[in-house]
Amino acid sequence: MSQPSQSFPRTSKKSSHISRLVIAGIALAILSGDATAVAQRMEYTLGDKVVSKEAYDLFLKGQEYLHANNNADAITNLSKVAELVPDFAEVHNNLGVALAKSGQSAQAIQELEKAVSLSPNLDAAWMSLGGMLQSTGNLDRAIETYKIFLSKFPTHREYKKIAGLVGGLEAERAKERMIRPADTVTNDYYSEVTREGILRWPQNKMPLKVFITNGEAVPNYRPQFADLLTKSFESWSQASNGLVTFAFVDAGAKADIVCSWSNEPAKFKNIAESGQAVLEANRNGLVRGTITILTVPLVPALPVTDNRMRRTCLHEIGHAMGLAGHTANPDDAMFHTMGVADTWIDLKERDSNTIVRLYSGQAVTPAQTRTQ
Repeated sequence: MSQPSQSFPRTSKKSSHISRLVIAGIALAILSGDATAVAQRMEYTLGDKVVSKEAYDLFLKGQEYLHANNNADAITNLSKVAELVPDFAEVHNNLGVALAKSGQSAQAIQELEKAVSLSPNLDAAWMSLGGMLQSTGNLDRAIETYKIFLSKFPTHREYKKIAGLVGGLEAERAKERMIRPADTVTNDYYSEVTREGILRWPQNKMPLKVFITNGEAVPNYRPQFADLLTKSFESWSQASNGLVTFAFVDAGAKADIVCSWSNEPAKFKNIAESGQAVLEANRNGLVRGTITILTVPLVPALPVTDNRMRRTCLHEIGHAMGLAGHTANPDDAMFHTMGVADTWIDLKERDSNTIVRLYSGQAVTPAQTRTQ
């Protein structure tokens, strides 16, 4: 979610942040499923339900697959449990999470709605449902769902986080309502990301020099992250039809954009971000940018896979190029919320049209530099 920008004197150069709303409500309902010997036979229970050995084993195996991020096998096992024990809310929640992570959003929401219907006091299900509605761009229902969570669980350890998220979503919804109807039917999102001013790099700065720091000392860093980041820069350059180009350099002092890695979300301006871009600008446009990308998951159920790293890289590079705002369309690289699906994404026509329009169009609006 972007912070307001303001005009400043032509000789000034300031810095600020742009933040992105990240899913806060994806949670697993974890049950160990105790096996108990009763009257010379084994009685298997899941929560307070007596179930067959088949259902019990399938549930535990499905949980194992889900924790290992093997979502396809998790769906297979948990779907069978849902058939065998259809009134077991926890399996519908966890099946919904597995479906969400595999990109099957509509089916995921259906399962999560079943979970809250069967067990209105299952906190994980309300969080997961709110998260899925948020990630698919349904802000009205997401806000409503999160508020139900807050009313039901006022002492929950995630209460403060969800309350803050609701505030951010309400602010994002207010911005969306300010967009003219005509703007929503265009094949780009230029109006959405330039609502607070136009920022871009001067053409005489091309190619933009980029330095990517070595992240080997950062916990959870993997060497392929740097490659994913490099390829994401290349993807944006191709999407811009060559209007924005990059050259990689061997030192930060030589760079226009410096990229680094962190395992400490608490150091970000918004602790619910998976990445952060800080930009500096003057009257001529952007003059410097930094990108910091998180190597650890913000939500335990959503590990940092190559697919999710790709999404974060594309989003933060978009900010660094001057796409300062966010969009309401989940298919856009600059969508305001981190997606749940663990699937690879490429830049689409709307992304390309927007960056081409930005670098082909109007004069720069003097604006405060910001953190994104």
